[in-house]
Amino acid sequence: GPIETISVSKDNRPDINELLTEIIPAAGQGALAIETRADDEKIFFLVQKLNDAETCEAVKVERDFLAEVGGSCQIPVGVFAKIDNGQIKVRALIASLNGQEIIKASEVAPLENICNLGKKIAAHLLENGGRKILDKLTGLTTAT
Repeated sequence: GPIETISVSKDNRPDINELLTEIIPAAGQGALAIETRADDEKIFFLVQKLNDAETCEAVKVERDFLAEVGGSCQIPVGVFAKIDNGQIKVRALIASLNGQEIIKASEVAPLENICNLGKKIAAHLLENGGRKILDKLTGLTTAT
């Protein structure tokens, strides 16, 4: 289940709760996908009952972000979208391999504005230093 409270208070170490609010995972982390045969309507309708619409929409935003930045398993980008009380909150980052450069952004929007939100936050990060980081990474990966 979710972590409610953990305290760390020795030698001026950071509070674990603060660290947990800073973690931005890779797109789609924690979401479960079930694939069915296209021509099997019976199974499709059975598993459709397991679908969580809010999670599905949040993961779409995350995947839109990932597609816009050109992310992969080799590129240090993260995005997390969560729907709560009729709003979606998106946190995202682009980082250098060594973690010395990190560009972060977050946005809260009403659900009516969910369309293209992943692309919008990606564009913001790319325009504000993320493109420079990714260009360096691309140079590293093409040189090897």
